Amino acid sequence: MNFEIGEYDITQFDGHMNIEYKVKGFWSSSIITIFIHRNIWASAKDSSARAEDYEFKLSVSSGGRDQKEVESDGEAYRYFAEALVDAANLIDVIKANHIKDLEKAYQAYVNELQARREEAAAARRAAIENDTKVGHKLALLTVERMKLEAKANPYIRSRLEYRPRGEDYTRKITAVFYERQTVFEHEERRISAKDLVDILEFAAEIIDPNRKQKKAA
Repeated sequence: MNFEIGEYDITQFDGHMNIEYKVKGFWSSSIITIFIHRNIWASAKDSSARAEDYEFKLSVSSGGRDQKEVESDGEAYRYFAEALVDAANLIDVIKANHIKDLEKAYQAYVNELQARREEAAAARRAAIENDTKVGHKLALLTVERMKLEAKANPYIRSRLEYRPRGEDYTRKITAVFYERQTVFEHEERRISAKDLVDILEFAAEIIDPNRKQKKAA
């Protein structure tokens, strides 16, 4: 055969699939490509198989000639034409005989994706429930202490971090006193003292990076 078809598996279709052709006498391993897409406006939960829900495109790349493999341009382009016709015929075969197979594979993918999302959501809920929250009292005391530290050192930023419940990362808080008031920032965005207390109340822990101490209720 004067061309090779790359491996593809309809049972692994996840909404997108490419079938690539390597033609003798051309450098590119995908000089011809069939693109199969499930249309984005088709309902993901609608498992009825319709050809109009699928889009088939045939693309030709700009991969150059390999004259060491096939010296004659005429011969190489005859091979190319053979491959192009084969690709067009393959599209017709898939449309006529395998739309239901594509849809079955896609629905399996959607169900698996949903199951993974639900599993991740359940794990996150469990992680949050297993983390004890700091509580209102400690949150309020922390914000008040930041106010005092900022006021005692005008224009010098006071910094703290906290870890949200169920997470292993921390978020940053700063406070600075200028123009007769304390300004708080949460992740570099200005925030009121009240809103900051509300956030810290439900944190798993508050961390002072200067003292390297963790506070918990």
